[in-house]
Amino acid sequence: MRLPPLPDSLTARLTRYAGHLVLLALMLAAVFVSDAKMPRPAWSAPGGALFAAVLPSPTSSAASRLGQALFTRPSPLELASLPPARSQRNTGGPAVPLSTPGDRVVRQTVPFTTIPERPNRDLVTYTVQENDTPITIALQFGLKPETILWCNSDLNKNPELLQVGTVLYIPPIDAACHLVKEGDTLESIAETYSAEVAQITSYEGNHLEGPPYTLTPGVRLVIPGGKLEYLVWTVPPRPVAAGRPASGQFFKAGTFYSGARVAAGVGRFIWPIGSRNITQYYWAYHRGIDIAAPKGTPIYAADGGTVIFAGWSPVGYGYLVVIDHANGFTTWYAHQSQYLVNNGDAVAQGQVIGYVGSTGRSTGPHLHFEVRYNGEPLNPFDYVR
Repeated sequence: MRLPPLPDSLTARLTRYAGHLVLLALMLAAVFVSDAKMPRPAWSAPGGALFAAVLPSPTSSAASRLGQALFTRPSPLELASLPPARSQRNTGGPAVPLSTPGDRVVRQTVPFTTIPERPNRDLVTYTVQENDTPITIALQFGLKPETILWCNSDLNKNPELLQVGTVLYIPPIDAACHLVKEGDTLESIAETYSAEVAQITSYEGNHLEGPPYTLTPGVRLVIPGGKLEYLVWTVPPRPVAAGRPASGQFFKAGTFYSGARVAAGVGRFIWPIGSRNITQYYWAYHRGIDIAAPKGTPIYAADGGTVIFAGWSPVGYGYLVVIDHANGFTTWYAHQSQYLVNNGDAVAQGQVIGYVGSTGRSTGPHLHFEVRYNGEPLNPFDYVR
């Protein structure tokens, strides 16, 4: 007698149930054969410790232990008595804990935030102090002395314009600086400082957005790689009346005065002052030496000759005496508190011509001494004994 076939839906359902039963039987067989101890699910206890353990039960069967492992959450008392978790299959040896306090990776608490150092790109200001020179200021900021002059236009004409209390603009790099005026263009500024337009626009501290680029009058720009032509101040073409200020002009280095002479030197120079305290040496933008001494210290003519300038210099030298030695050489004595000779006077080597002071643009009492040949400033140390 043949039974009628089962519906397809019922056949599929019975097949699925049979598969589940076979899988469960295989699991139970594995437990019985290996007597495996299944771990309970891990959870964080209130104290923060992580537990993963097996609760052995000597009186229960393997199936009961499997059920406990899968469906039973341990009580607090059981938690306290749990053995350490094992990191490998139980082989009868001592249990190996999954981790110990020393093995844990703990993020260190850092109460401060470290901000990475970023280069400064903006101009800063510096107020000139007593006895400052362009060289000493440049050393403070790690720059070349020329940068101090090129970023402060008056000093480029004469470093002796430096005066206590003067506010200087200091760039973060060796460069020139330009104060934008009406009508300025990037091309005209670059030409003035022998630079490239791209050097100006690409410098972050200039904050130029474009192209097109807009220049704002009154803003100072840093000109990387920029430089200015050195200028020296020379005396007027003829002597002025004694006691009257002179109005010199700026000329390029190399020009010289060729007025009448009434005396000549012996051809060698002596030290012009009793002090040997050099506060600023000769360099490209300081064409002389500064010799510090107390106010009122006598100043001597380094050689004989004709006084071709004695009076007030409008460009920072203060009271100035210039002697022409009738051999192409002139010597300059600046910042005097008082001068004792007049224009056109004949002086002898070693004669007192004035006293040390701090007149004009000066940061302290000193003699600024120059030696020039045919108008060109030379290093005094090459000529003075």
